[in-house]
Amino acid sequence: MEIEKIVLLVNNPASFNRFQLSSWHLQHLYIPRKLQDFDTIELEVLDLVANGNQTDSYVLTSNSVIITVAKQYRLVLVIDTSMSMKSTDGKVLSSIAFETACKTLRGLCQPFHITHSLTNKVTEINPKLVVTIIGDGCCDLHFRVFVHHQPVDVQNLLEIAEIVYCSITEFENETLDASKDTSYPTIELHTNIQQSNLRFLDLGLNALRLLPLDSLPIIIYITDGVSTTHGSSIPRELCRRVAKHYINFGIIQVGSGLGFTPTVSLGHIPNQEFMKFLADATAGFFLYSDDCPYIDETSTVPNIYHKIFSMKVNQLATVTDHDGIHKIDFGLKHRFDIHFN
Repeated sequence: MEIEKIVLLVNNPASFNRFQLSSWHLQHLYIPRKLQDFDTIELEVLDLVANGNQTDSYVLTSNSVIITVAKQYRLVLVIDTSMSMKSTDGKVLSSIAFETACKTLRGLCQPFHITHSLTNKVTEINPKLVVTIIGDGCCDLHFRVFVHHQPVDVQNLLEIAEIVYCSITEFENETLDASKDTSYPTIELHTNIQQSNLRFLDLGLNALRLLPLDSLPIIIYITDGVSTTHGSSIPRELCRRVAKHYINFGIIQVGSGLGFTPTVSLGHIPNQEFMKFLADATAGFFLYSDDCPYIDETSTVPNIYHKIFSMKVNQLATVTDHDGIHKIDFGLKHRFDIHFN
């Protein structure tokens, strides 16, 4: 039977990258296998959904959706603290960004289980999350690390949220003072990155190197999408590093879920097309803060934050877009549509 979806548990995140996943995929592609033949030292099958009646032979095809999940994650959360985040969209954008960060962390900490569709085996996953949270003043202004190398779970989330909230308020006040002082020192990062739209990505990549390696990496950027350097060049090396190290990267945009409003972002136009392009270039994702709900804390199935941030979706099928142009889908399927038992 042709495999429709397969969920793999990464047993050794420290040595896992996209090349190992590609090797596993090519090793099994279009070759009939028994269920146990898909398990390796690195990857363990948690669920398999196939078309047709249950048999002893399953075929992995280019249409098969491969989802990887782990029990340990290292997360760098970069929050935009630039001046445009002081504007309002019902609430101050910086407050929406903080609320979105809290909802995201709460969702990622939620334990869940995955039930194997064929064997009914239940795998309980209680995610272990180590987090670094950074405030980025953007442009020439400085940044600050609010929380570093901090284990986060349901019990200590409220305490961490209070620390981050106080740190953001203090940092934003300092950023305001720094913007008025032309002699304020700036931070030197990689060449041509400080003045580009990708300084936050450089910060995230460097911060990931300081977190435990025995976990899958995640970088999340929460921003209003406003930048004074639209059209700047994109350092390809950063995008390659994201893809090479199998980093689940995403951008959450606040204040623009219903389109451009002149009163939001102080009249500046958010560069949504650049943010979406960057998500595509890094095989990541882009969504609005309006799409980030509070979770059902009683649920035991993977929630929206697990599907988007914790689970890496891969598919090698050739698909056709609305213009009839063929393209390769590398896993940018809408993850809200992924269902689990």
